[in-house]
Amino acid sequence: MISTARSTVRSALLASVLSLLPVCDALAGPPTDQLRGAVDQVLSILSDPELKKAARLLERRRAIRAVANQIFDFGEISRRSLALHWQARSPAEREEFTRLFGDLLEHSYISKIENYAGERSSTSAKRRTATAWRSGP
Repeated sequence: MISTARSTVRSALLASVLSLLPVCDALAGPPTDQLRGAVDQVLSILSDPELKKAARLLERRRAIRAVANQIFDFGEISRRSLALHWQARSPAEREEFTRLFGDLLEHSYISKIENYAGERSSTSAKRRTATAWRSGP
């Protein structure tokens, strides 16, 4: 039962990270290295004993969101999610949508990410999980 829960959390963490990777030429280095660095930063935040305390919940979530902001282009993700409807939005509406969409993604995945219990998985397992997740149920 615990193994299944850990597997689910690990898959959710990986799927959330992989599903939101921006298409951006400005980022240097291979995508795997970029992803590994971001995942390691999040794992460091999650394993910090001080940040595990209930009183530091908001600080922990802000730190995780800061990592997400470094690797995800929420503006581009938002633009692509609205597709044709993006052009009809005013700059203020675009900014508001981007902020709200980022918040939605955070709230959708944060509890799954926070439940991560330190399991490590191989890159090939991550690829299989990402491929399975992209192809759907």
